[in-house]
Amino acid sequence: RLPELRLELTCPICLDAFRCPCTLSCGHSFCLECLEGAWDADELATVVLCDFCNDGTTAASKTCLRCDMSYCVTHVKPHQENPKFRGHILVDPDTNPEDRKCKTHRKKIKF
Repeated sequence: RLPELRLELTCPICLDAFRCPCTLSCGHSFCLECLEGAWDADELATVVLCDFCNDGTTAASKTCLRCDMSYCVTHVKPHQENPKFRGHILVDPDTNPEDRKCKTHRKKIKF
C-alpha cells in the first residue's frame, strides 16, 4: 500500500512529492508552482506526456529508446523490473526527436 500512497502523493509534472498541492476541479493534483509553470506556454511545450495514460496530463518520467515510447512512473515499471526489457535504454524524456538522430547521417539511432 505504501508504493500506491507514494504515487498518489507525487506531482505528475515534477515527479516529486507535492509541494503546496493544488487540486483542479477534474480531480488532478499538482504542485502549485508546477501548475503555474505549466500554464506558461513555453513550459507546457517542454512537458513530455506518457504515451500510455489517456488523460493527456500525466508527465513521462522516462523514454525508452528501443520502443520509442515515453512512460510515466507507473508505466515505466515493467521496463525497470521485467528481465525481458533488460536491453532497453531508458533516458530522461525529451521533446525533440531530432536529438535521437545521428548528427552526421540524420537517421534514427538504433539500439
